[in-house]
Amino acid sequence: MSLPAIEERLRGQSDRFRKFSWPILIISAAMTIGLVADLAFVDTPSFHTDLSDFAPDSESSDAHDRISEHFSNETRPLFVHVTRDDGGNVLDMDSLNLMNSHLSIIETESENRRDIVVNWITAPSILQLALDEEANGTDLSTVDSWEEMLNLVIDVNESDCPGDVSKQREVAQFILDGMLNNDFDGTEICLWIETNGEEGSPVVSASSTLWILEIDPNLSNSERKIKQDELRQEFEKLSSNSELNYGVASLDLISHDIDEGTFDNLATLILLAVLVVVVLLAISFRSVKGVVFPLVGLSSALIWTYGLLNLAGARFTALEVAVAPLVLGLGIDYSIHLQRRYNSFKGEIGDSAEAWLASCGKLSTPLGLAVITTVAAFLANIISPLPPLETFGIALAVGVISAFVNATVVVGALHVVIDSANDKTPAEPIRMPRLSKKLVDLQRSQQVLVLIVALIISGVSIIGAMGLETEFDLTDFLDEEMEIMQVRDELDQSYESAGWKVVYVLMEPSSSSEEIDNDLILLNEMRGLHNDLANNHDVVGGGGVDSIPSYEGPYKVRPL
Repeated sequence: MSLPAIEERLRGQSDRFRKFSWPILIISAAMTIGLVADLAFVDTPSFHTDLSDFAPDSESSDAHDRISEHFSNETRPLFVHVTRDDGGNVLDMDSLNLMNSHLSIIETESENRRDIVVNWITAPSILQLALDEEANGTDLSTVDSWEEMLNLVIDVNESDCPGDVSKQREVAQFILDGMLNNDFDGTEICLWIETNGEEGSPVVSASSTLWILEIDPNLSNSERKIKQDELRQEFEKLSSNSELNYGVASLDLISHDIDEGTFDNLATLILLAVLVVVVLLAISFRSVKGVVFPLVGLSSALIWTYGLLNLAGARFTALEVAVAPLVLGLGIDYSIHLQRRYNSFKGEIGDSAEAWLASCGKLSTPLGLAVITTVAAFLANIISPLPPLETFGIALAVGVISAFVNATVVVGALHVVIDSANDKTPAEPIRMPRLSKKLVDLQRSQQVLVLIVALIISGVSIIGAMGLETEFDLTDFLDEEMEIMQVRDELDQSYESAGWKVVYVLMEPSSSSEEIDNDLILLNEMRGLHNDLANNHDVVGGGGVDSIPSYEGPYKVRPL
C-alpha cells in the first residue's frame, strides 16, 4: 500500500479514534497505575549481579556442575585487611591482643548469624593454635613479647627457618605471601632463630595483616551477601572504636554493593535523561503541551517496560539500569517527529483526531521501519549465551515497543481529548536553513572527499575492532572512590597473593569407564599435573620454596 493510501485510510478512521480516545487514556492510566503498584508495593524488584550470571555455558561450567554432584559447594572467602591508624606495626603484641579481642567479638557475631564463618585464618587464631599445641594452651593475652612467644612454641636450638620439613615451609610461604604485608622482612627473625637468639631480633613487624574468613558456602546468594554486609558493619564499629582499622572485601560484597547502588544509579540516570528530554522538547515546541504530552508517554513507557518484565519474573542485573536512558532517548525521536507533523496538519485541518492520524500516516514508513529494525537489533541478544545480555535485549525491545505505542496512541489520544480547534497556532519549529544549506552544499561539492573520509574511518574502526580484547570484572560496575574498591586496591598492593583464586581440578575416568581402576595411570597423571604446576611460574600456591607448588589433593606428589 502506498504512503498516500495509508494516510487517507488513517484519516478515515478519525471519528473512531476520537470515540475511543477516552477509553485509550483510561486503559493506559489503569495499566500504568497497576504496574506502579506492583513495582512499588506488591513485588518490588531487586537487582542481582553475581559473577556466575555472566559466565556462558562452557566446558568449565559443565565441569563445575559435575564437581557439584559429588563435592560440597566451593568456599567463599571474606578478606579483612587489618592496619593500625598510625601506620605502625600491626603485629606487635599489644595490637595482636587487641586484634584477638576483636576476633572474639566477630566470632560471637558469626554464631548469632548461624555460624556464617566456617573457617578462620587470622594472625591471632594461628598464634593461639600454636600456643594450644606447643605451650599447654597458654592464652595469647598473657604473652608480653615476641621473644616469649617464640620461646613458648619453638625450640630455637632445634628449629630451622622457615621450617625443617616441606609442610612447614608451605605454611610459612602461605603466611608470607597471603597474610603479611609486602614490607615484612623475616631476615632478622630467621637470624635470631638460626643463631639461638644471639643475633638478629625476634620481633615480627608488618604494616598490615590479612584475615581470611571462609563463609558458609551452603547459604543462598542473597543471604550470604546480607550477612557479610552485617559483618562488615561490625568491623566498621571496631575500627571506629579502636586504633586498628579493618577493611573488608569479597566477591559477595562487591555484588552486594552493586545491587545496592543500582537503584540510586537508576534514579539518577532517569532524572538526568528526563531533564535532557524536557530541554529538547521545550526547545523544539516552546509550549507546555509540547513538553508534557510526550513526557507522559515516555514516563508510561518506562513504567510499562520495567513493570512487564517484573511481572514476567525477569532477573534484573546492573545492565537494566541502561534501559531507561536508552528508551527515553529513542522514544523522544518518535514524539518529536509526530508532534511536529501534527502541528503542521493541525494548522491546515483543525480537527485534532484527523490531524494526528494524518501525521501517523505520513510518518508510518520511516517510523515503522525504525521501530522494526531497532527491536530486531535488540532482540538479537536473545541468542547470547549470557542470561543478563538476553534479559537486557528483551528489556530494550519491550521498551522501544512501549515507547512507540505511547507516542502514537496514548499521546495522540491526549491531543484529541485536550486540544481544541480554537487553540492558538503552535510556535514555528526551530529551523536552521543556513546551516542546512551549507551542509548540503558541502556534500554536493565534496562527495568524493566525504566518501574517502568515511572509508578511512570505517577501515580504521575495523582494524581497531579486530584487536579489541574483551574482559569482564564485577568491579567495572563500581565507582573507584567506593570504600570496597579502595580496600581491593590495598589488597593488591599489600600482599604477594592479593586475591585467592581457587581452581578445582576434577580427575575423572575416561568416557568408556565408570571408575579409575589403574593406580599406575592415576599416579603418572598426578605426577604430570604436579610437574605442570611446578613449572607454571609459581602461579599455584606461594611457590618460591624449593619450586614446590602448594595445593591440596588426595595424594600430594613429592619429588624424590
